[in-house]
Amino acid sequence: MRWDKDKVLQIFLKQCKGSDVLWSNMIISTNEMLKMMDLRKWTGAKLVIDSDDNLYSVHADNPVEGNARKMIKNIELGLTICDGMTVSVPSLKELYAPLCKNIFVQPNGIDLNEWKVKPKKHEGIRIGWRGAYGHTSDLKMIEGVIQAICKDYGCTFVSFGAEVPFESEHHNWVSVPDYPKTLASLNLDIAVVPLIDSSYNRCKSNLAILEYSALKIPVVASPTLNQKDMQCLYASSSFEWYRELERLVKDAKLRKQIGEAQYAEVSPTGRFNMNNLVKPLAEWMESLERRVDLEP
Repeated sequence: MRWDKDKVLQIFLKQCKGSDVLWSNMIISTNEMLKMMDLRKWTGAKLVIDSDDNLYSVHADNPVEGNARKMIKNIELGLTICDGMTVSVPSLKELYAPLCKNIFVQPNGIDLNEWKVKPKKHEGIRIGWRGAYGHTSDLKMIEGVIQAICKDYGCTFVSFGAEVPFESEHHNWVSVPDYPKTLASLNLDIAVVPLIDSSYNRCKSNLAILEYSALKIPVVASPTLNQKDMQCLYASSSFEWYRELERLVKDAKLRKQIGEAQYAEVSPTGRFNMNNLVKPLAEWMESLERRVDLEP
């Protein structure tokens, strides 16, 4: 299917006209900044920029690290032309506060309509990890533990996203609409969310835990900032990682108990259900003052 650029642009402009808020990801190109300023003026809307990363401390193993360092000045410039900003965690608000005075912390949430729990139908225990190439160093932190637990108990390790430097059943990234059903199709019994305690990771949210929670998959995670206080299990050392994984591997009842407790956090009454997070965001956007100093 070939896109008709003119038609797409017409649809986009039609959607924007009459909008109260233009909500965009980080604007990096100066040309795009000018376009957004024109669009902001034409619509009369407020411009809100969103970020869920500490772009000052991107890990060296992240493919975008080199570009991120080069783009910092433009990223900072882009934040000076917005009316407000949304971030996923408080540490990001603190980081970007010198560049934008109106920042709203919008936690990540789960829309359960997109996530369907699948019954487990397989032999043995499947332990999974999903992540981008920028997080392979995090996984490497527990590589020895994963290999040991798989050897000792005959578990299968499943990787989704970035390829890992040791034996695994690997699955490549898929498009966003297919992501929830693909993660569910991996039939994981246990998931791991390891994070090195770095300035970059202290600005990461608990999204991975939330996704596994939507599928009732029990998680062992690092207790980094913003991943704490969830209903999963935590581990800080190789000994603790092995111990918590072993507990889950050996105890089906515990796996179910932890999975159900995590699911409660994203359920309709849970604090990370998307429906419960929309109203505060909408109220903030409505109350946000449109800057007059940005008008020519």
